[in-house]
Amino acid sequence: MLAAGRRPLRIVLLVLVVLGLGSCGTSKDNRLTRGITVQEFAFSPDPFIAKVGSSIRVANLDGVVHTLTADDGSVGTGRIRSGSARSITLTRPGLISYHCAIHNFMRGLIRTK
Repeated sequence: MLAAGRRPLRIVLLVLVVLGLGSCGTSKDNRLTRGITVQEFAFSPDPFIAKVGSSIRVANLDGVVHTLTADDGSVGTGRIRSGSARSITLTRPGLISYHCAIHNFMRGLIRTK
């Protein structure tokens, strides 16, 4: 009888665990953008693959200002405040190496087709 009395509690706990796991395996950045995210002082995904002419949303999920600046100067977001996003438009095929102009150690690559 005691085991049967605990069954509803086990079901409730199982449901809570399953609901809690629903957010595991998905990152905050995937919910905010299908473009490039800046989080924990890194760009993601790296490399980012896109088509020429497409507009890419760059979302800053860090607590500090960042930029996405092409090494050759072809595209750039300017300063992106924490929790904000900017867009860039890719105008040529090939590889675009980029960095954060504020934190030069942050680097990434865009591959356009």
